[in-house]
Amino acid sequence: MKKLLPFFLFLCSINLFAQTESKQKQDAIQKYYKSTKKGKEHLEDLLRATELANEIQIDSLIMQTNVRYGLQSYYKKDTKGLDIAQRNLNALYLKSKDSFALAKVYHYKALIHLVNVKLDSSIYYYHQSKNISILIKDSLEVGRRLLSMANTLKGRRDYVGSEIAAIEGIRFLEPIKDTRYLESLYVAVGLSLNGTGKFEEAREYFNKALEVNKKNPSKSRRESSELNILNNIGMSYNLDNKFKEAVPYFLKGLSFKDIKQNYSYEYQRLLGNLSYSYLHLGEKEKALKGYYEVLKTREKKNDIYRMAISHDAISHYFILEKETRKALYHAKKSLEYSIQSGNTIRRLNALSKLSRLEKPSNAKIYYEKHIQLNDSLIANERKLKNQFARVRYETGKKEKENAILIVDNANKEIELEKEKQQKTISFLLAVASLLLLGISVLIFKNRQKKQAFEAQLQKVEAREEERQQIAKSLHDEVAGDLRMLHQQLSNNNQPEIAKSLHAVKENVRNLSHQLSSIHFEEVSFKDQVINLISDYFSLECKIAISGLKEYDWKKIKNPIKRTLYLSIRESLQNAQKYAQASQIKIELAQDKNKVYLTVKDNGQGFDSSKKAMGIGLKNLKERIEELNGSLGVESTKNEGTNIVIEIPLYV
Repeated sequence: MKKLLPFFLFLCSINLFAQTESKQKQDAIQKYYKSTKKGKEHLEDLLRATELANEIQIDSLIMQTNVRYGLQSYYKKDTKGLDIAQRNLNALYLKSKDSFALAKVYHYKALIHLVNVKLDSSIYYYHQSKNISILIKDSLEVGRRLLSMANTLKGRRDYVGSEIAAIEGIRFLEPIKDTRYLESLYVAVGLSLNGTGKFEEAREYFNKALEVNKKNPSKSRRESSELNILNNIGMSYNLDNKFKEAVPYFLKGLSFKDIKQNYSYEYQRLLGNLSYSYLHLGEKEKALKGYYEVLKTREKKNDIYRMAISHDAISHYFILEKETRKALYHAKKSLEYSIQSGNTIRRLNALSKLSRLEKPSNAKIYYEKHIQLNDSLIANERKLKNQFARVRYETGKKEKENAILIVDNANKEIELEKEKQQKTISFLLAVASLLLLGISVLIFKNRQKKQAFEAQLQKVEAREEERQQIAKSLHDEVAGDLRMLHQQLSNNNQPEIAKSLHAVKENVRNLSHQLSSIHFEEVSFKDQVINLISDYFSLECKIAISGLKEYDWKKIKNPIKRTLYLSIRESLQNAQKYAQASQIKIELAQDKNKVYLTVKDNGQGFDSSKKAMGIGLKNLKERIEELNGSLGVESTKNEGTNIVIEIPLYV
């Protein structure tokens, strides 16, 4: 016992050193948080904070630092930082099964696509994030995601889709009496109703937003939001051609103390829209003075996005005054700044004005550009609306299929995982004690074999992640580029080349879907297989399966389940496409050591002793052999095909 005392003292000293080092790193994280410059956080400091959190392996700190780093990266349009944050959060989810981390993973993927102006993908990942938050009953996060979706759709003039998303968000936030995001959702509904011409209903929602905003504890946010809502109410009256009713709301906002210094952006909007009201009320001198005051303020800040708006408004004023030269000057300025800032709506307005103001030779050029841009906007809006409708349909379908995945089961799984972790820790401590006493060689070798098997599974998972990344690149980048080239060729009257390129695009898209990995965290293996069989089942080809409901598939490792799923899919494809089978029988079975899959069809068959495997079966055989399994194919011409697969559960 005396001989062991120095060893235990050594262990204690190591533990004390580790605790001290951890405390120092936690203090460093707080220091990085405080490292600010004029209220703006340095991304480099936040990145270092995430790295320190990963080093000391405290889950709460990993969550906190990466959520903060990802959000600041979005504000600064840094997609690299967003990607780092979502990958760190995904690793945290795989380790801790914390669904909030997974919801944030999808949230930050949505933001990456939003920055890259891939709005259909952004909407998809917003949906994924929202659905996970619904499962864990995080109503605040659900409301925030729906607000983001509403604003994204409104920006693309899908006012109906925006209204639906905002109202759904209100349904989640009203019961928890949130103020900040609930007020924003009321505003989002009002703006969407403005877009569809329902002005009275819009004002009802703006007034609801005003009531909620009174409860906002932050004075600066409360005042900023009130100015925004007053402007929206005034704009609603302007759009409704009730200019006299609009004026008091703009004047009330402009009467705020020190508004020009404290709320410059709101000041510009209120004064600009008030000038618009004055113009239509015949008070032209007030209107022009207001327009120039707003333009002057924006020029001081070099805000070219909003300078385009000001020049557009002033050009409209001079058109009404029939001062063509001045109207033409400001229309050209609006076009120049809208192109620089990517302000598509003002660019469209400027092109329309120039097509009417310029000489006929130049007017034709501007008119053609206007038509081309307008057609492009309409096509993008239609695409986004269709995408949103499809996502909502697919989401509703999956929610019904996965009704059994209730929060109680998720909590139980979390508890089981914690118990497993505790058992693992206890086991490791026991092993350490046994090592001191002298553990047997046989147990040590068995442990090594188990670790080798787990390492093999990890390699398989890593390869699946690589396939997923390739699939993502093919779908988001290669297919997107081909789609753009296809559109350009179609516009340039090259239909034959465009048709061939479309076929290549579809092949790339199909390949990306084939490479995409299969996951069983949200939809169980049993439901995935049932969905797969439903896709292939028809009156011409009947499919029967046994053994799917008789076993507990949650105990089977994901790489094994994934290989079984792909084996069934490949077998069904071959049976229908090549063998022209009318009956297919699938049998799944397990014992303590192995899992078995048999697929038998009554198709045309072939001489398996002579004919080599196709590329699909070869790829499948490689996957199975990666797991130390075996694949057997028995077939006779005109007598069908029998595929037998065995995969060990443990080494």
